[in-house]
Amino acid sequence: MKRIRLYAMFLGLLTCAAVANAQQKLALFDANGKPVSGAQVLAIAGGNKLVELPPTDSSGTVDLSALAGMENVTNKPITVYIKQCGNNPPVEVLVFQGQPLPQEPNCSYKKAGVLVLGSSGRWTFKPEPGSGYSLQVTGAPAAPQAPAVEGPSPFAAALSLGMGLAQLPGLGSVCQDFTGGTCSASNKAFLVSGGAQLYFGPAYVRGGGMHSGTVSVSASGGTDGETFSEKEEANFNAGEVVGGVNLFCVHNLFTVSPEGGVMFGTVHFTDSFSTGTGGPTGGSTFRQSAGFVGPVYGAEVMFKLPKHFGAGFRYGHTIIRTEGQSSMTANLYQGFIKYVFGTPGSLFHFLH
Repeated sequence: MKRIRLYAMFLGLLTCAAVANAQQKLALFDANGKPVSGAQVLAIAGGNKLVELPPTDSSGTVDLSALAGMENVTNKPITVYIKQCGNNPPVEVLVFQGQPLPQEPNCSYKKAGVLVLGSSGRWTFKPEPGSGYSLQVTGAPAAPQAPAVEGPSPFAAALSLGMGLAQLPGLGSVCQDFTGGTCSASNKAFLVSGGAQLYFGPAYVRGGGMHSGTVSVSASGGTDGETFSEKEEANFNAGEVVGGVNLFCVHNLFTVSPEGGVMFGTVHFTDSFSTGTGGPTGGSTFRQSAGFVGPVYGAEVMFKLPKHFGAGFRYGHTIIRTEGQSSMTANLYQGFIKYVFGTPGSLFHFLH
């Protein structure tokens, strides 16, 4: 989310002031009221620095924005003199507050008035008669506008891709009741997932799908010359709809979000069985699929990455109940990477 920054606001205000000032000009007219074009314009700024501004244009004007950019002149009077050296054209001399008026032989200075930049960004000129010339401020500044500030939106979306491990701890207990042979269980399988997430301020809803590898239980043994072997395998395809809330954002580095919802999908079972005398001589394979629905709950930790990306770890615990099968609990461990569209206000102020 992008935050309000003091320097951005300051620069925005300066920009507004510059736009306003650019619309105001100081016009020079002779005794007959005709514009004086091509007149030299000099400014004596702080430190007795002499700055030459562009000469007056065909309408006798000079842009005042250059003055505002030289130093802080707001509410500080600038005295305007007309310098005349013999028969040479007149020169406008703008003397900043506290600066001395230069003395030149064969040149005279006549005060024409005082120029002031107000707090509103508007220039005003108070004339003083007797210089043989008249000056006035032309144009009007546009009303200053507040700088556009981009803030966090209450809504955002994200796409995520995860990989990890599905663990069915109950499979190990199957072998505890087995006698007369050997039994082994592989209760962990590779897991891949993908999903989309919608943020509503600090809360979010995620929908997605996942696919697991195969978990299995293998047993073999024999009595009275009869031998057997059996292997049960299972994997699942599942979808989930979960909701969560960003409870913690630690030093703008990562968020911690508890979440809960529902998981649904299909478990695929394969049961291979073989028997024989002195070794397997025949067997069968049985396959079955069963739908399931169960609760899922866990938590998500997400870390900051550049360019709207985040990465983290997600844990989920679910109970898989299928018709005709006993219930199985599953632990889901996933690492993920996420891309966020927009900047949700209560997710990461730093995802921008």
